[in-house]
Amino acid sequence: MLLDGKTAVSLRNVDRVREHLFSVVGPHELKARDRSNMLDFWHKSAGFGEFTFNEFAYGRDIVYSAELPSDFYIIIFTISGHVSVHSRSRDFVTSADTVLVMTHDRVEGCVSADCRQLLLRIDAGSLHRYLQQFHDIVVDVPLEFAFDPCSRSKQTPELHEMVSMICRTLSRERTSFNDARIRRSIEQALIGVLLHEIPHNYTPTMLAGQHLPVPRSVKAAKNYIHAHAREPISLHEIASAASVSPRALQAGFRYYLEVTPRMYLRNVRLDLAHAELTRGGTGELNVTDIALRCGFTDLSKFAQYYRQRFGRHPSSTLRFGRH
Repeated sequence: MLLDGKTAVSLRNVDRVREHLFSVVGPHELKARDRSNMLDFWHKSAGFGEFTFNEFAYGRDIVYSAELPSDFYIIIFTISGHVSVHSRSRDFVTSADTVLVMTHDRVEGCVSADCRQLLLRIDAGSLHRYLQQFHDIVVDVPLEFAFDPCSRSKQTPELHEMVSMICRTLSRERTSFNDARIRRSIEQALIGVLLHEIPHNYTPTMLAGQHLPVPRSVKAAKNYIHAHAREPISLHEIASAASVSPRALQAGFRYYLEVTPRMYLRNVRLDLAHAELTRGGTGELNVTDIALRCGFTDLSKFAQYYRQRFGRHPSSTLRFGRH
């Protein structure tokens, strides 16, 4: 699982390493255990749709700490060496046969000098959209993966094989992955395997098949909401597009999707705003501009709903996206 052929960034100073990795893992602290302030750090990276693949090593024993945000997930494959992790009053160590999804919490620990890691970063919105599109699951509470190292060979074999295949392909200049349609299909498959092989709080709903086949009227309403989410649409307009009464629409959404149409519309708008804020906005757009572009008129409620859904203030996401 190596990004052969990709140019490596090499750095020595601890502060420069931390600044370099900010765009990958977010705000964090790290230092060499020998207090020398010097590392033998190298880093290779490649984009793959909504994923970013990062292979790196510190070359020295380091101590780290981070407060992980909720707007993206980090999947860590330990290639060699080990990483010790402390979080939520728990301690464990990853090895060369483990994969771990870092959860939204404070973590700290140590990385061995011989440790090499492959780190995949994926925006939370991409996973939310997959659950909604393929399982009709609306993520109303944060998606949280089990905070335990999983065996690559025993628990996540397909995930390991897919990631290895993608790494090999990313190392070649000429590949069928250059076709955006092929890349998108494989990207969706990778998200699906991740959500199926690594346990999370929505796993029971996915596996139990609790969601019944969604009727045509609810699907039509969903399609209308996604197509017109940026516009000031009303419940009556959504019901009219679905050819049902507002009361029947309310009942259908509650029964099949476990949310009201207004909540569904709000979540779609929040996902749109989150995507724009994560990209750093367009030009000189600020939080207010983006909120209005995504259909919100009450800015205080927008900030409140955004914090509830993503665990941080919208301005924090915008600052991070522009870094």
